[in-house]
Amino acid sequence: MKLTSLKFLLPAVLLTLLVVLTIGSNTINILSVRTLLLTRVETDLDAKIGDKIAAVQASLDEISLDVTVRAGSKAPLDAIQRMTAALTIMGPSGIQATARAYIEGNPNPLGERDTLQDALDGTPYSALHAELNDYYRAAQEEHGYYDVFLINPDGLVVYSVEKEGDFLAKVNEGALADSGLGRAWRRAMSASNEEVAFEDFAPYAPSNGAFAAFVATPVIAPNGKVAGVYAVQVPDLLNDKLSGRAAASGTGRVTVVGNDGLLRSLSGRGTGGALGDPVQMTDQIQAAIDGKRGVMMETQSEDGTTVISAYAPFDAMGATWAIVAEEDREALLAPIRDQVNQFLVEVAIIVTVMLAFGVAVTRWIALPLSALDKIINRIAQRDYAIDMPYTRRKDEIGEIARGLDEFRQRLSASMALEEEASFKSAAFRTAPVAMMIANRDGKVIHVNESVQKLFVTHGEDLRKKWPGLRPEKPDRHRSCQCPRQPRARDVADVGYIADAAADGNRRGRSALFHRRQRGAGCRWKSDRQCRRLGRDLGTAQDGRHCRCHPPQPSRDRNDPGCSDRRRQR
Repeated sequence: MKLTSLKFLLPAVLLTLLVVLTIGSNTINILSVRTLLLTRVETDLDAKIGDKIAAVQASLDEISLDVTVRAGSKAPLDAIQRMTAALTIMGPSGIQATARAYIEGNPNPLGERDTLQDALDGTPYSALHAELNDYYRAAQEEHGYYDVFLINPDGLVVYSVEKEGDFLAKVNEGALADSGLGRAWRRAMSASNEEVAFEDFAPYAPSNGAFAAFVATPVIAPNGKVAGVYAVQVPDLLNDKLSGRAAASGTGRVTVVGNDGLLRSLSGRGTGGALGDPVQMTDQIQAAIDGKRGVMMETQSEDGTTVISAYAPFDAMGATWAIVAEEDREALLAPIRDQVNQFLVEVAIIVTVMLAFGVAVTRWIALPLSALDKIINRIAQRDYAIDMPYTRRKDEIGEIARGLDEFRQRLSASMALEEEASFKSAAFRTAPVAMMIANRDGKVIHVNESVQKLFVTHGEDLRKKWPGLRPEKPDRHRSCQCPRQPRARDVADVGYIADAAADGNRRGRSALFHRRQRGAGCRWKSDRQCRRLGRDLGTAQDGRHCRCHPPQPSRDRNDPGCSDRRRQR
């Protein structure tokens, strides 16, 4: 099949056009959906970051409000004063004994020591402890604190819920002096009323090195002096109880780190890991720690997964933290891949349908046209014995077939006439009688061989009558035109033809012209030809053209070579 054939071009053009339109429209649609999806993800990640920051701030605000309200009540002040007095009476040895009773002698394991209400050692402190323990345990459980502390002005931890190594110890001495609790106590002791001190997360030795933050506020006595410090140990600012809301749902991961590169929260991190674990410094985490905010549409997470990440720094009560939200890029683009697969299926279906349609179009249009083309070639070779197909069709193919059939019939009839005329022409050309044929304008268009022989045989006699006649070249006169002269009554009137050949028209242009041997028109004679003929015809110059005039016509009205009109000249 030729590539230029309609049998190939029609299906190919239709298929290509539809496939291009389908691919174009679906590509635009997919790109639009992809752009909208990525824009939505970017917006969602930014919103998730905002939610996390708001959750941290809400937790810090909730903690600040709780500690200031409780510190401002009479309970902490009364407890600190009464327990300090009881411990003072007991002395250093009594304090150590009481500490051992609640820590080492506690029948409950670590993490459940708070359930011991009274050590049953008969000391005034144990009696106060049994009275106050439930109140502070409730505060711990209500807000999800790890521990609650009451510290007197001397730095002695007179009460804690969990009864760890810091219980009845001084936070301004030894290893506790440089701990988060020790720093929080010093800041709270120097703070004004209702001012809250926040100590960022760091490993805390009494809690087996657990990562912990502390929030502390001063307990003010009626005289305006600081009577002690009320402090809480915070394990995770984004735990469900602390933030007052469930952990963020949906896909993705949220990472909160400090400027030391250690985890500040496990919320949104999934399973595994611990608070205070170091994180891998990815581009987005480093950018957030450097104080930048933005979105990376394609970057690597800590585990090497390609993600879309939003990042931002924020202030946590004076501590600079960084928050990073990530979404798996492949999971996000899965709907786009599904749409692309669906699109490919649609294209395959369209291609199949269009191929079937192309075959139908080929059979309906291209094949008939190809058949008619072959018939035209046969007609061009004068093969008219053809049974024309498709003449009964009502469409354009039928019109073409019927027109072509009519054309074939006319050509067939014309060929018959042509054959008949060729026989007649041969009879005219070889007839023994001298014959000429002239048209309506008096133009001689045909002479037979007998006329030529007549001119040659009687040339001298004819030239005596018509000096301008050259019978040795009868073709020169055979096609000369006599403008504005009446038709010859007798086409055999040689004198009239010779006279007419020398006649000029009235417009001043040369009228003596002759027909070329095989040409289709006449040309003017040159000046030299006029001068040569002037010996017989007489010449006169008229502008740049040579006008050749015949000699004076005979005055004999019976002269058959001239008309009345020429004799009047």
